[in-house]
Amino acid sequence: MAQSSLNVEIFSYLYASDWAQFLEIQEQLLFSVMEIVEQAGAEFAFPSQTMYLSSDSMDKRPHARPQLQAQSESSEPLAESPPS
Repeated sequence: MAQSSLNVEIFSYLYASDWAQFLEIQEQLLFSVMEIVEQAGAEFAFPSQTMYLSSDSMDKRPHARPQLQAQSESSEPLAESPPS
């Protein structure tokens, strides 16, 4: 499953006449569980990520300075512009 999925494992025994009926019962069961959790004032914790961005000065990256200086002295652009 993807990181954004909600994985819940519930064991239940039921009788269904076919796969379509089984899926219908399964859906009703899972929605009922979600409703019970909401009525209890609780929530499911969904996976999340936090990304921190920072801006480093060139003094903190001395290994990059010579390459950037050489690139700026050349007549070549740093990157090609996408077509408009």
